[in-house]
Amino acid sequence: MRSLRIGGWRTRLYPCPGKVNGDRARVALAALLTLAAGTWLRGAEPGPAAYDVRAFGARGDGTTIDTDAINKAIDAAAAAGGGTVHFPAGTYASFSVRLKSHVILSLGAGATLLAADPASGQGRYDAPEPNEHDLYQDFGHSHWQNSLIWGIGVEDVGIVGPGRIDGKGLTRRGPGARWKQKTGDRPLSMAAAPAANVADDPEAAARSQMEGLGNKAIALKLSRHVVLRDFSILQGGHFAVLATGVDDLTIDNVKIDTNRDGLDIDACRDVRISNTSVNAPNDDAIVLKSTYALGYRRATENVTITNCQVTGYDLGTFFGGAYGRTQEQAPDRDGVTGRIKLGTESNGGFKNITISNCVFDRSRGLALETVDGGDIEDVVITNVVMRDVSSPKSFSTIASARSTPALMPADVQICPSTTKMRSSSSCTFGYCFWKSRAWNQCVVARFPSSRPAAARTNAPVQIDAIRRDWRGASRR
Repeated sequence: MRSLRIGGWRTRLYPCPGKVNGDRARVALAALLTLAAGTWLRGAEPGPAAYDVRAFGARGDGTTIDTDAINKAIDAAAAAGGGTVHFPAGTYASFSVRLKSHVILSLGAGATLLAADPASGQGRYDAPEPNEHDLYQDFGHSHWQNSLIWGIGVEDVGIVGPGRIDGKGLTRRGPGARWKQKTGDRPLSMAAAPAANVADDPEAAARSQMEGLGNKAIALKLSRHVVLRDFSILQGGHFAVLATGVDDLTIDNVKIDTNRDGLDIDACRDVRISNTSVNAPNDDAIVLKSTYALGYRRATENVTITNCQVTGYDLGTFFGGAYGRTQEQAPDRDGVTGRIKLGTESNGGFKNITISNCVFDRSRGLALETVDGGDIEDVVITNVVMRDVSSPKSFSTIASARSTPALMPADVQICPSTTKMRSSSSCTFGYCFWKSRAWNQCVVARFPSSRPAAARTNAPVQIDAIRRDWRGASRR
């Protein structure tokens, strides 16, 4: 007698005398295996709590605008206490999809959620919500509703694959920080600026420029318990994913090939990014930030980035497998970007960050930046491979940019404990920049601080087990 386990089932096989009984046993076993396989397959499909968007009127033909049908399905799931909104195979053109708590969007095999183009005259994206705290970061960081998928104050939500989000109808544009358009070279000077010298409501002008447009594939604000898994994003606009003030965020096995930023993780806590590939030739691939968009300082902390790949191949060629290399520069006229970065916006600082087992190919490498008075604490970077990386391979920037109210810069230290700094440096108007000539470096900068000494942090950043390859040079 033998015992066989199939999934959660256990069966016993008894020896059968004679050829006929043996054949019957084989037929019975085949039937049992077929039944078990059917159970597994059904488990991968939406269950009874699923809400098929086609049942709510979605056509999925790539032409009909399915916004209303999709949002009706989400509303029905939310009203029932939660559920899965399923997209079967098809192309679903849509404007803003409003995510609600306890709802999962399931993009089935062969399903594409297509960002519709407002120029078609068939609809518009939701208007960007007012934000009185939009002074110190650009328009894209300050608004969430003008997106293909958005959720504010939601919990227990997810977007899962294996389908795709195509941001064809999104724009990658977005006005810059509002204070730059006003009188005064620093935001702190604006309070004393005569009213006659201040431009007419630049926020209104910015909103007018973006009227009806969407510039993010996925935007989440002040939410928790979020899972993004097993889907892909093509050309995600200004941000493929913008998460601001999100706690307990899991991003796993997501593939992104985008025309500007990939993943922007802003003022978030307890974040896990794994097994994810981001191709972003024009901007940062995976970037941690801590802006003032919420109206207060909040650190980005407890973040793990592991088993990821960031690249700067030609747009669209990463998904296609061609890995094009014709684009030589990003819009800022430096090399293609596709990097992992902390900063530039850094009001709340960064704490407890781990980056491991990642591959950088045709990118600017790694950047650690704090320019808004935030601290960088307890950062560990290990087992990173860089190939065909444009200059600089890695750099740290410590500055006083004053893109925050009542700037309170602290002593900042970025220093592997056993290495010495070998670099060129320059400082102008309180802005100090070090361009690394060797990977291991020690950077220490101090600015006057209004915080007590006990509140300041001089914590180590540890960088270890790094391999870099670059054109025209041997491996080091």
